Amino acid sequence: MEINTNYKNISSRIFLLIIFSILLFLIVFYGIIKNGQQPLYIVAALISWLYVGLLLSVFGVLKVQIDEFDGKWTFIRIVSKKEIDSGQISRYYKSVYNTRKGSSYGIIIELGNSKLIELNPGNLDKVMQLEQYLKTLKIEFAGEKKSFYPFTSAL
Repeated sequence: MEINTNYKNISSRIFLLIIFSILLFLIVFYGIIKNGQQPLYIVAALISWLYVGLLLSVFGVLKVQIDEFDGKWTFIRIVSKKEIDSGQISRYYKSVYNTRKGSSYGIIIELGNSKLIELNPGNLDKVMQLEQYLKTLKIEFAGEKKSFYPFTSAL
């Protein structure tokens, strides 16, 4: 089983990162340094906060590969790849993401050492297919859990 990357969403975030980089440069260089206007500090801080959130979200899990025969799960990120065994999963949660287009659901997997792996529908297509697979493995469903995505995506 394979859960692929949501390329449409990732590419739009990368585009926004480029736009925010340009805006931040223009505000800092021309607005604050040249003119010394204090209200621009607030705008620069807000854009920086959005920039960090977008940047962290791109470093989340981008692909999940499951070898159903061996029970090996591989979580692929931009800079790393992590492999776990199905036996390491102690429980899973459903996370809800409310957006302008409605609600979407992700999965938070808790490993035996209490480490969490968050699978976000913004990064992955068809995340909820994993829920059916987790049910077939008889892994405990622990209810809904608040997500702190994107700030948990790069952990």
